[in-house]
Order: sequence, then structure tokens, then C-alpha cells
Amino acid sequence: MKTNRLFSVISAFVIAFSALSVNNAVIAETYKCDYTTEQITASEVRPMLTISSISITKEEAEKSPVQTISLTVSGADGKYCSSGFHVYFDKRLELVSAPQSGNAIVKLNSSSDFKDNCVFLATSGLKNYGTDGVMWTFSVKLPSDAKSGDFFPVEVVYENKKLTEDVFNNAEDNECGRLMQAWLFTNGIENGGISISGGTASYLAGDANCDKEINMGDCVLIMQSLVNPDKYGINGSDKSHITSHGMNNADVYGNDGITNMDSLTICEFLLELVDSLPVR
Repeated sequence: MKTNRLFSVISAFVIAFSALSVNNAVIAETYKCDYTTEQITASEVRPMLTISSISITKEEAEKSPVQTISLTVSGADGKYCSSGFHVYFDKRLELVSAPQSGNAIVKLNSSSDFKDNCVFLATSGLKNYGTDGVMWTFSVKLPSDAKSGDFFPVEVVYENKKLTEDVFNNAEDNECGRLMQAWLFTNGIENGGISISGGTASYLAGDANCDKEINMGDCVLIMQSLVNPDKYGINGSDKSHITSHGMNNADVYGNDGITNMDSLTICEFLLELVDSLPVR
């Protein structure tokens, strides 16, 4: 039954692509259900689905035009099974890698498809094995003419077609699951994108958290990004996650990307065991 449901979701996705124009597809439909606002607000499970919000300078965009977008869910640990999302990205972006399933859905069946400026992401299973964390990632490439002030939105667009609808439900398909779904599509989506900030970010060796100081917070953030990349990595779900500029600042030992040696070297600098950063 659940497998058939996933197949119908994928079939509808193919049909939708043949019928929709790209220009119309980026406008989200209003989610409709039989529940009142009060019932949805009282939902036992209130998940949040967050899309990466990435801010980089024009210089960073030129150096690293390929950026990874993450879809992260929270507030639904062990509560969901079936999901289906249409994610549209700015037509100026180029999809350079197929969507990859994340740790949050490793115990579920997963499937994805893509065409033009849309990816479709789906899961299914027999039990509520979905957890909080990164559900999906995919990489896009910025255009060569990206300039300061540009914004490239990436958005979940709810679609309800004849054969099926986008979903976020539990294995039982009961009222708790349907209310959870209603909450997500009416209150629980934080869309994101890539913004090109003005100016050029200044380099300060050791300043991993980009607060213009070198302190123990930089050591901690480096270790957090290494131990828990889903939360604190460059596309992590936590608002204090390390950025591409922070990673560039943090690479103070050798020149091979950040490792635990970078954190240790910053600690040694703070203890005046090394004279200056970086140490090459």
C-alpha cells in the first residue's frame, strides 16, 4: 500500500512536469485541508522543514560557484514515514548533482527526480523511521555573472494534482499524521536560497565564527562542524553553523581544509604557544 502510494507520487510528478510551465510552477498553491486553523495549531507534532540560507560575497561566489542546498527537518523525530516535496530553485542556477538522501531518512525508502529548475523528493516505508536532521541535499552552480545584491531563491512549492498531493505523513495515516502534515504545509516551511552580499569579506586567520575576534568560540565551532556537520557544517541546520568564509579563516594549520589540528592550533595561539596564524 505504501509502495503504491510512493509510485503514484512519482507518476504524478512526471505528469505535472509535462503540464506545467516553469514560470507558473514557482508560484505556490494554497494548502487546503478539512481542518480548521485552531485544529492545526493544536497539532501534537509541529515539524519545521528548513532550506539552506546561504550568504556569500561575490569573491566567494567566483571562487566556489557550486553550493550545496540542504533540506532539514526538526520536531518530527520518529513521527513520519511518507513525504513528498517539490523544490524549485531560481532558473539562473544550474543543478550539478542529483539529490542525495540524508541521515534523517536513511531507514526509509527514498526516491528523487528532477527536471529544469525543480527537484522532487519522496520517502516511504512501513514504520515511522524518519528522524530529525538533514533529509536531502543537492548542489547548484551560481551563474558566472552573479553580482553583489543578487538573490537566488530555493523554495518548497506545495502541489496537489489529480493523482496525489505533496505529503508529510506517518505510517498509520491517522489524524495525528494528517494534522502534522497540515501544520508543516501551513506553518512549518522556511524557504531559503543563496544571497550575494556586498563588498569583500575580510580575512582574519583563526576567526571561524566570523565575529572579527579570535577566541575559544572559534575552536569550539571548528570541532562542532567536524563532529556534527549536519548541524554545524557549512550547510548545517543551526543558525550558528560555520560559513564558507569561516572555513577559509579557520584553515590555519597547513592548507588542506579544516581539521582538528586547526582547532588545536588556534588554542595554542590563544595560549601564546605559537606566535602567529596561520601556521604553514
